[in-house]
Amino acid sequence: MKRHLALESARFRPGDDNGEVVRRLAALHDQQRLAEDRLRRATEQSHEVKAATVSEADATAALAGFDPVWATLAPAERARVINLLVERVAYDGASGRVAVIFRPTGITALADELAGRQQERVA
Repeated sequence: MKRHLALESARFRPGDDNGEVVRRLAALHDQQRLAEDRLRRATEQSHEVKAATVSEADATAALAGFDPVWATLAPAERARVINLLVERVAYDGASGRVAVIFRPTGITALADELAGRQQERVA
């Protein structure tokens, strides 16, 4: 992009009709600004995804206390927990395979909820 700006700038001649060169430079500048905006948004999204990633330690801690909690849950509460964790279930009838797609932030939400319940018990 910068190379194109430099090439277009080299075509600028004082005293000549440079309208086309100026228009082209303006268009290149707009393209550069749009590309920088896309890069900024992509970088922000990348940081959001990294922040939402659950570490193995967090997953282990959340699941360690899961069995006793599950045993005490009513069916409606169990359904809510499953909806919290599972985004969708896909079944391939041809191969007989089932794929469970988890919500990216589901385990974090579950861990937070379990931590809140433990604090309630202590208090």
